[in-house]
Amino acid sequence: HELIEEQVSRTPEAKAVSLEGEWISYRELNERANRLAHLLRRQGVGAEELVGVYMRRSIELVVSVLAIWKAGGAYMPLEPEYPLERIRGMVEEAKPRVVLVDEGGEELERMCGVEVWSVRREKRIAEQPVTNPQVRMAPENLAYVIYTSGSTGRPKGAMNSHRAICNRLYWMQQTYPLSPEDKVLQKTPFSFDVSVWEFFWPLLAGACLVMARPEGHKDSAYLVSLIRGQQITIVHFVPSMLALFLEEPEAGTCKSLRRVFCSGEALPASVQSRFFQTQTATLHNLYGPTEAAIEVTFWDCLRTDRQKLVPIGKPIANVRIYLLDRYGQQVPIGVPGELFIGGVAPARGYINEPALTAWKFLPDPFSEEQGARMYRTGDLARYLPDGCIEFLGRIDDQIKIRGCRIEPGEVEAVLQQHPDIEECVVLAYTASGESAELIAYIVLRDPEQFSVDEIRNWLQHRLPDYMIPSAFTVLSHVPLTTSGKVDKKALPEPQRDRDMLKTEYVGPRSELERMLAVLWAEVLDLPRISVTDNFFSLGGHSLLAIQIVARIRKVFHVELPIRSLFEAPTVAALAEQIRTLHHTGTEYDDVLRVEKRPELIPLAPAQQRFWFLDRMDPGSSAYTIPLALHIKGGLQEAYCQQALQLMVQRHEVLRTTIATVKGKPVQRIAAQLHVPCPLLDLSDKPGAAQESVVMQTLQAEIERPFILSMGPLIRLSLLRLRSDEHILLVTMHHIISDGWSFDIFLQEFCTLYNALVSGSTPSLPALPVQYADYALWHTRRLEQHMIEEQLGYWKQQLADLAPLPLSTNMVQGDPPLAAFIVRLSPSLSEAARLFSRREGVTLFMLLLAVFQMVLRKWTKQEDIAVGTLVANRTRVEVEALIGCFINTLVLRTRLTEELSFYAFLRRVQAVTLEAYMHQDVPFDAVMSALRPSAQKLYSAMFALHTAPYQEPPTLIGLEMKPVDLRSAVARVELFLSLGEENGEINGALEYNSNLFPEAVIARLAYWYERLLQSVINYPERTLEEHLRLLDD
Repeated sequence: HELIEEQVSRTPEAKAVSLEGEWISYRELNERANRLAHLLRRQGVGAEELVGVYMRRSIELVVSVLAIWKAGGAYMPLEPEYPLERIRGMVEEAKPRVVLVDEGGEELERMCGVEVWSVRREKRIAEQPVTNPQVRMAPENLAYVIYTSGSTGRPKGAMNSHRAICNRLYWMQQTYPLSPEDKVLQKTPFSFDVSVWEFFWPLLAGACLVMARPEGHKDSAYLVSLIRGQQITIVHFVPSMLALFLEEPEAGTCKSLRRVFCSGEALPASVQSRFFQTQTATLHNLYGPTEAAIEVTFWDCLRTDRQKLVPIGKPIANVRIYLLDRYGQQVPIGVPGELFIGGVAPARGYINEPALTAWKFLPDPFSEEQGARMYRTGDLARYLPDGCIEFLGRIDDQIKIRGCRIEPGEVEAVLQQHPDIEECVVLAYTASGESAELIAYIVLRDPEQFSVDEIRNWLQHRLPDYMIPSAFTVLSHVPLTTSGKVDKKALPEPQRDRDMLKTEYVGPRSELERMLAVLWAEVLDLPRISVTDNFFSLGGHSLLAIQIVARIRKVFHVELPIRSLFEAPTVAALAEQIRTLHHTGTEYDDVLRVEKRPELIPLAPAQQRFWFLDRMDPGSSAYTIPLALHIKGGLQEAYCQQALQLMVQRHEVLRTTIATVKGKPVQRIAAQLHVPCPLLDLSDKPGAAQESVVMQTLQAEIERPFILSMGPLIRLSLLRLRSDEHILLVTMHHIISDGWSFDIFLQEFCTLYNALVSGSTPSLPALPVQYADYALWHTRRLEQHMIEEQLGYWKQQLADLAPLPLSTNMVQGDPPLAAFIVRLSPSLSEAARLFSRREGVTLFMLLLAVFQMVLRKWTKQEDIAVGTLVANRTRVEVEALIGCFINTLVLRTRLTEELSFYAFLRRVQAVTLEAYMHQDVPFDAVMSALRPSAQKLYSAMFALHTAPYQEPPTLIGLEMKPVDLRSAVARVELFLSLGEENGEINGALEYNSNLFPEAVIARLAYWYERLLQSVINYPERTLEEHLRLLDD
């Protein structure tokens, strides 16, 4: 407070504190605080005396806290949002001499038996002098007591000294100097210690403290408006709130920001990346528990940083950090250890908790200062080679929910006081995205009398909102291990509240929710959707997520990233996001429609690659895509051929050739085109001879090259084996088709054939656009604004990437393809599906993560990049089009073996989602930007095939199945291709047989299955523990 008094003498009339249009000068702040301080002194407040503060965010709050320090006392925050029952327990333990309120306080005084003053109504304040009180204080005197969650069943109050907080503020001003022109936003609830520097750092530097309105810290749209309107230069965010802030459409317009500080929970690399994509400010990651004067380490984030974990950096001035093993010895670089804090930062201990203080605050054996202590954090960390520290997690059950520290034991202790609850277990559960939720498992004395609403209301009188579980699951008993501890792995997947209330369905409550529910039901192929259903629990995956987002864009004219569905996976939550976007005027006008076409129609970006490859190797059959159908029954050949011709007429791309005009490729679309479908009668051939001719014929047709400029780029053949047995062969060049297109072709062909056979008029829904319309739209879109932004992401994500050294063999010539069948058991397949749903990730993400672990084991590399193919049909208008849309993404993840699988899976999820958000830029453009020499970016690929149609098409009266026509050429060294069929996950590990013997591939397939089982059973184990299993 003396430092602030010095600032008052320098700039008495400068604006000190501002809130919602009201403000006071430094002189007025000082005088008001002095009057209150003199009154507090007369009531006996002095050194080591506590004063409670029960106020919402206001100018009076700043005046009161400053006055308490001026009186020589220490303040204790009492949040009005907390239940009075909890506040009473804190007051009874800490015994403040008086509690200051802004107004009211009668109920607080009655319940807690403490003297309460209203700073707005207390008449004696105005009678006090405005001079600075003359108070002698020692550096070790108490400055504040902040309560935090306690594992013993009740909160504990950390006692921090003036010495520690002054050191913290001095360091911050020296490291990140403020000037009188700065404006610091105060939005952290004052029951969290970040508020201490938000209050006093600007005031000791002559800057302006701008306060957010009460509850404003929860509203990211309001914060954007406030930062822009008040020209805020300094702000603090908990990382989860920073992520929400960055999702706001106008967040990028907050150009006044100079510095953004993060602390309270781990800062995800994905949030750091998103920050630097939209913000010009610097970003700083801080770390520190309540027991150590706010923050004790700092890290200045780098725009060019590609680390997947953001470090917490190095200690601030006069603070020492120790990473110790279980024996109290310091660990070497790279080895995890428990983090201890020494120096001036540790608190004096917990108020009235001598045993807990002795356990957590230990003598510092590494310090030469007499009486030095260090604080045991319970956090796990390691040193990086540059001496910085990387946070790895907790060694106990303590968790963070949206930056709020929670001891599950405290919530359990409160729950067990409920008369209907016999036993309970509380833990963190991640249902979607990166957001954890608090889950309670309970054993009831009388299940028939239990109500979730009742227990929620009961808890709200005893716990803060952030400590109330979001879901309750009833158990008959709590499962135990053989040692008598809770067996958390045996706990079932949490139930949602409505399941327990037996309200199986919550209908739409608005027209917006109704439209969204219909949209979801269509994509998920379900009869109806509750507005509280989780998208991923209903079987949703990333491919369906793309379709959902595309439909939302078309129907509601708003632009949502795919990530929105992970963050808001219910109809109700997604509807709220759409309302917010409409409210802020963020609409999407980049409509894909039929437009007047130019004389020369360019190729779509996805086609450019295949045109270039054809120019480099004319006549190659490497990019011929075949579909062969084995049809048994009385196929009516004339109707079959007629249905095929109708398909050619329906899709312009099947009538397209590629011409070259002035060195540039363009599309030529024939108004009419008859594609012959010759009938080859092999019915007179005997069995073995017939089979040989069939395979030779099919292979010859596949290897026959297409001439892009002449066409047609689709060929049809029908082989008659017997009068009731045929093979239909359809081959297309990749430049007009992809895997999704063949699903469409087959579905529509069957529909047309069945109509002809039934004697009805063949009809299909009209196509909203043709492929040429898409090509014009996509080309224009990339040229206008998207390619620079998306290329920037890929340049950063894939910089300095080296392909995995899968094999040392170097063999010339076309790489021969071989395949090793991978088939997961029905039980393991189902376990994988359930695990991915429970963890809020897609099945693709889980299976990819395990494949990357296999590659980590085989190559001994930490930097693992895997290629994958995406349908790239992000618009609803193109879902029914035949054409070349497919794109290649490179998913790069760093595998550090001390990570738990839980943490690694979150990395994979973040990388995958970021890649999906930047999938529009063609892979060729990425290659050109990163590898002008045509060096490859990856040597392994992964795919999980999910067809867009739920039911396979059928032909009336016929039995139809595909013929396996695997290519003979390996396009990549190793390719794990999986799919789902009849409840099983199976596929093949395709490989270059010149590089790998089959025994090696068999070993990799075995590793894959074993690792998948291991991570599902023990996701909390580290990657090192999982990979060690493969050494057996």
